[in-house]
Amino acid sequence: GGSRWKSQRGFGKALPASVHWTGVEAMPEPASGAVHPDLRTGEPSPWLRRILRGLLGQERRFWVLVVGVGLISGLGAVALLAVLRFTQHLFWQTHSEHFLEGTLAEKPVLGGALVTLVSLVVGQPLRGHGTAGIIESIWVKSGRLPFPRALLRGFVSIIAVALGAPLGREGALLQTGAASGSALSGWLKLGPGQARVLVACGASAGIASAYNVPIGAALFGLEVLLGSFALELFGPIVVSCVVATLVSRTLIADHPSYVIPHYALTHPRELLLALMLGVLVGGASALYVRGINFTSDLLDRLPSWLTPFMPLVAMTAVGLTAIAGPYLMGNGYDSVNMALHGTLPLTLLLILPLAKLAVTSLCAGAGVPGGLFTPSLF
Repeated sequence: GGSRWKSQRGFGKALPASVHWTGVEAMPEPASGAVHPDLRTGEPSPWLRRILRGLLGQERRFWVLVVGVGLISGLGAVALLAVLRFTQHLFWQTHSEHFLEGTLAEKPVLGGALVTLVSLVVGQPLRGHGTAGIIESIWVKSGRLPFPRALLRGFVSIIAVALGAPLGREGALLQTGAASGSALSGWLKLGPGQARVLVACGASAGIASAYNVPIGAALFGLEVLLGSFALELFGPIVVSCVVATLVSRTLIADHPSYVIPHYALTHPRELLLALMLGVLVGGASALYVRGINFTSDLLDRLPSWLTPFMPLVAMTAVGLTAIAGPYLMGNGYDSVNMALHGTLPLTLLLILPLAKLAVTSLCAGAGVPGGLFTPSLF
């Protein structure tokens, strides 16, 4: 049914061999018996292939693809965010990604019904949360991702988040960016080394478009996806992220996701509070991951015939909970910004993180597609 959050364990290690983005020194081949999904869902036009192959040198052709992946990821992010905002305006009468204005519980139920319907039509659940599946494709499947499934999953994910799923929009952008890199490498018959790097470029470019952070997204791709800071990998990842960010800033806007008010340190002892907060947040992060894994394991024990219907059950629970606490729906940008500006009551500051963990774990384990990074910021 797809890789879960916990399937990231064991990945992200340092590369066992030097990796060159030109493909001269490719990444290690997957273990024997690894499955390579057929990516040939369509071929580029012959003239485009001739142009790309006619470029002088393998390295130049690869750099064209690096820029192309960034461009496609940026345009894909713009399109998905337009779908997100259109859906929210249609159902919530708001152009922002805030859900505090919504009061009707049936909107999340519609999102759960959509996920259930699509799962029944395609014959398999849409569970999985982006990063784990991409790491698996890089290390096990030579950078091959099923392109149609990734696009479908990204579209359903962004609709579900728009209807109130307590998950992140970055999951859809990351999946479609990685799938674009995999598709280009498959269409042009690149080697496994270049295919892996292009998939990482696409996923990092999706993160850059989602959060407007090209450098942070590049570091994410190098550390989490490829597990290496080799200079040969640094260049392509950064270029793809910068191109994707330029596209998103040009077509959407250059605005921060979170508005942090001005602050200043008044005494050195305040640094001790920051150290204590770091320990506390580290413990909360461990609780977050363990909570999601525990819920997923628990729901996996249910009869298989119930699996397609679990997204509907989970989103119904979210809708009923949101009647009393709309803060739990969606990305959580509104609640985090309220907390940053000191307008969230202390009682909610203590209750909401645990409540958000509960509904996020329920939806993630039930098979609602979406990102898990944004909810962790809650």
